[in-house]
Amino acid sequence: MLLSDSFYWGTPSKPSIKIDPIQTTISVATIKVIEQLKNVPRVWNKEENVWVHTEGTIELAKKYRDIIAIYGWSLSRIIDLLRVHDLPELLTGDMDPRFTNPHSKFQLEEWAMINLISDQNERNLWYEYSSGETLDAQFAKAFDKLQFLNELIKLWDHKEYNWALKHYRKYFIPFPELLDIIDNPTFSTIRIEA
Repeated sequence: MLLSDSFYWGTPSKPSIKIDPIQTTISVATIKVIEQLKNVPRVWNKEENVWVHTEGTIELAKKYRDIIAIYGWSLSRIIDLLRVHDLPELLTGDMDPRFTNPHSKFQLEEWAMINLISDQNERNLWYEYSSGETLDAQFAKAFDKLQFLNELIKLWDHKEYNWALKHYRKYFIPFPELLDIIDNPTFSTIRIEA
């Protein structure tokens, strides 16, 4: 199956899709659920929705595909992990990490995932990402945090950026190449364009 891995930046609520030759294992039913994330606003950026965040994360993964290749992972596998990880937010909404108990968040998102995803392989991807049980799932989670930091830079919200950098740095530690990106003095002043 071919699925769009590209995003035309435009109106956040009505993005356009184009076909890209990157393979995915995500089912058509799940793709339809993913597209409904266009209706779920982000907590930190009301002008953005969860779908735009997920697609932005995928665009960053594509931009840094050479780093993914260093570890011997396929880009499509990282993209599949990124695609399923935000699906529960269709039912739970985007939860603010500053005020959310991680265990309660996991339980609520697990309930939502079970109600949204019927394919067992896709459920396994979600569990793998959420638990960080594999190094490539941890890498995908680091890309999610990188996109979030990038989003805060776009908003010029330095207070929230500094909070997020302090709390999310742990996700980058296993990956020196990603640490180099966030430790670059210019990272906090310029937005990474996918």
